Amino acid sequence: QAGCGSMTVVVTGVVAVKGVYAVNAEDNSDNCGGDGQEGEGDPLLPADLAAEQKPLRSAFFTMFPVFMAYASLVTLQGDLKTQMGIEDGTEMSNKFSFATSLCYLGNLIFRLMHNILFSMFTPRQRVYIAYLCLITSVSTIAIVYYWVGSKDIGWLYAIYLIGGVGIGTFESNLISVITPLGHGTKKWAQMGIPLGFNGVSVGAFI
Repeated sequence: QAGCGSMTVVVTGVVAVKGVYAVNAEDNSDNCGGDGQEGEGDPLLPADLAAEQKPLRSAFFTMFPVFMAYASLVTLQGDLKTQMGIEDGTEMSNKFSFATSLCYLGNLIFRLMHNILFSMFTPRQRVYIAYLCLITSVSTIAIVYYWVGSKDIGWLYAIYLIGGVGIGTFESNLISVITPLGHGTKKWAQMGIPLGFNGVSVGAFI
């Protein structure tokens, strides 16, 4: 159930981010069709003009669902472990811990290396890749472990690594592509980080 809810909000985020990009599509058209170098062709605005731009409050939904999905991967591991029937202190428990730790490994690698490993993509395209990774991760949990009821731990290695790739790639690239929309828009987007994460990490236990 947690996985299905996260998949829904991530899909909502994809829709929201498309709306944000549509507002700036004309200015960014050259960059989107370019050779994939980050930042090339971005219409960076003077500080005073960026500050005066009317904020797009819908930018909130670009980050909000992503961090709900991330919180589902991080804070609901105990529920998933119970669903799989894994007891603490067993060999399966150790394997489960290793598998879930791949989320942090993927996050670390792609937070540092996304410019190299995804150098053929523009920042905007990397944002969509991050959404796809997180949708794949949480939807696979929902389908494999909560719908089908599988106990196979093998899926978890790919699930959590892909989720880490998504969250590690997402933040800096989203900020890069919404910068031309002004400081107010970035503030609304960043509000989605604590509200999205805590909405699951706190809300799931109420």
